[in-house]
Amino acid sequence: MRAPTIDERVARCVECVETGDDDAEARYEFCYAVMRERGARHCSREAATACWRETFARERDATTRDAMDDGEGGARANANDVVDAFVSYVRDRRDVTVITADAWSQAYQFVRRARALGGDLRWYDENEAWPSLFDEFVECAREAMGSAAMRAETTASGRGDDARRVDAFSSMAFASATESRKRRVEHVAEARANVVGLTREFERELAVGGRAPKRVCSDMDLGPE
Repeated sequence: MRAPTIDERVARCVECVETGDDDAEARYEFCYAVMRERGARHCSREAATACWRETFARERDATTRDAMDDGEGGARANANDVVDAFVSYVRDRRDVTVITADAWSQAYQFVRRARALGGDLRWYDENEAWPSLFDEFVECAREAMGSAAMRAETTASGRGDDARRVDAFSSMAFASATESRKRRVEHVAEARANVVGLTREFERELAVGGRAPKRVCSDMDLGPE
């Protein structure tokens, strides 16, 4: 039998997520097994983001309707922008080839917190056990939001309050922040060439995020001075 395509696997996941009223998180976790290629240990980046795009979008539509009824439509819409930006960010990270089971689980928690606590990401703490990929996204997102806010303030001074309504994830601001991150990754890659004896954990952190790993690497051999 032929292997199901990514779209076919996504359709199965959407059906799984939408059926049943109990333990939505467990149904989401089950989708990780559905989205993996047969015999693969991890899920590919392309498959993971395709599934996130569809499953998170359906949750977004439902939560937005509830928020409109509660008068919180604006705040919820901002959180949904963050979720959409996160999925797009991971999809465009060509240096990330797979999504681990831990990252898959953390993506669910990240989306839940963003929708519950706000799209401004003030609640996000890099010292928590988030994968480096999430740290990198939040760094870019905050930089993009800061740039957008500055443009909004400048425009609002001449146009009034309506001009303050600005997309925090405008393509220009987010592209600029992402490009800055890429330059930092390249800088780390150059420095990494001079370091020998890196542990697998340290190497994986550098490959995914391009920053110093959160866990201390005690058995590094920096070589001769």
